[in-house]
Amino acid sequence: MPNAIMFVARKRTARRIGLALLLIALVSPSTRADEALYARRCAGCHSDASALAARLSGRTTADVTANLQQFLTHHHMDDVTERSRLAKWLATLSHKPL
Repeated sequence: MPNAIMFVARKRTARRIGLALLLIALVSPSTRADEALYARRCAGCHSDASALAARLSGRTTADVTANLQQFLTHHHMDDVTERSRLAKWLATLSHKPL
C-alpha cells in the first residue's frame, strides 16, 4: 500500500510540474516581444492594450485578427510582419476562441 501512495504522490507532483511548465510556456518570448511591439508602436496613444482588446468582443479570434490586420494597414502600421503579430496578439487578448 505505501508504494501505491508514493506513486500517486509522484504522479500529482509530475502533473503540477507539467502545469507550471505549461504556464511558463504560455508567456513565451514571442508574447513578450509582442507586448514590446505594442509598447513601442501603439502605447503612446492607446496606453491600455487590455482595454483596447475588450472593445473587440463579440467576434472570434480569427475575425478580430483579420479585421485588425485590415484596419492597421491604414493606421500607422506599414510593416506587414509587425501588423500581423500585433493583430494576432491583440485578438488573443480579447479571449475569443478561434
